[in-house]
Amino acid sequence: MSKYLLVLLLIASPAVAQVGPYGIDRVRRAISLEGSPVALTGREFDLACLLFDNAGSALSRAYVLGALWGYGADVSTRTLDTHISRLRTKLRLEPANGVKLTAHYGYGYQLDLAPSDATGALERV
Repeated sequence: MSKYLLVLLLIASPAVAQVGPYGIDRVRRAISLEGSPVALTGREFDLACLLFDNAGSALSRAYVLGALWGYGADVSTRTLDTHISRLRTKLRLEPANGVKLTAHYGYGYQLDLAPSDATGALERV
């Protein structure tokens, strides 16, 4: 991710946000689940932020690969799928935690928030 895009994301989004049981600290580049820190790589953190920032919207593989890796739409790679799988496990992205990560076959991924979290998806702390 370019430093200019990162600065834009920091300006456009709250520095610290709470989404259900998830605490997202963009300054420290850290995510916690129910107050416990979750060890993520830099790319995993960027992917998680992209998904949470676009909750409720389906993101195409091409968009995500371009935004985070700089890949063109014609690149065939399993990198995104691997990172999504790791995020599902590390962040426990499941309905029990108020989120659902759906794969749209042949298109991409969509993170949905439970109705109680959908109204104030990214609250400032």
